[in-house]
This record gives sequence, C-alpha cells and structure tokens, in this order.
Amino acid sequence: MKIILAVLLTVFAATPALAEDWYRVAASERGLHYVDADSITRTGGVATGLENAIWREPTESGMVRATTRIEVNCADLSYRYRSHTFFDADGTSDTADGDGNLRRPRPGSSIEAVAGFICGRFGEAERLRGVTPEEDARRNSAAAAPVA
Repeated sequence: MKIILAVLLTVFAATPALAEDWYRVAASERGLHYVDADSITRTGGVATGLENAIWREPTESGMVRATTRIEVNCADLSYRYRSHTFFDADGTSDTADGDGNLRRPRPGSSIEAVAGFICGRFGEAERLRGVTPEEDARRNSAAAAPVA
C-alpha cells in the first residue's frame, strides 16, 4: 500500500498544474491577446509567460490562433519568442521553436501590453472568469475568426 501511495504522489508531483488564469491584455486590428498569469515565472529581471493570440482572420497558412512562450527583459520590455504552437480552424496544431531574436516593442502595440503584463504592469487587462480565451474571443466582436 505504501508503494502505491508513493507512486501516486510521485506522479501527481511531476504533473504540471492544469489551472490557468487568463487575462485579455490587448486587442489589435489583427485580433485579441491573452496572457496566462499562472504561467509567469521570473528570474532576476527576466520574466517568461504564455500568450494566446486569436486572430480576426485566418493567416495565409490558415492559422487562427497561436500560443507563444515569451521571455521579457522587464527593465526595457525587450522580448524574444521561445516557442510557438499554431492552430488552424480544425484544431490541428504545428509547433515551432522561437527564433530567439531580441526585439523592442513599438509603444502602444499589443506586444508591449503583453510584455508589460508578463512583467507585472497590468495596465487595462481584464481577467477572464470561467471562460477560456477561445470562448471569450467568440463572444467578443473584436475577433470574428473561427476559433479552434
């Protein structure tokens, strides 16, 4: 019995938390941008978080949303993409590593709002309560694209 309990505790301890705490942090001409507050980690002046972007119209390759791990230097909000998962309207995904290039956001841009939120500058973010970013986008007139 002790062995079974030890195995179960090991499995549950190794399983990442499934809780998500999404905030809508920006809306742009292209779509809506969300950040999962539970995904944010910080080491010194660098923070990393998960963004979910849902586009109004599918991209040329048919993608309707992307989940991206973003690393941000909180001193100046410069950022780099660590990984992307792109989804088409059928929910099929394609994963790619980020290019690692450090960028500076344009003032007032969606990525500036995303980077700022990841670094603790919450701005006008709206917490989603009881809905996923995909459900929020369906309800929000700013994103009319089919959502996977």
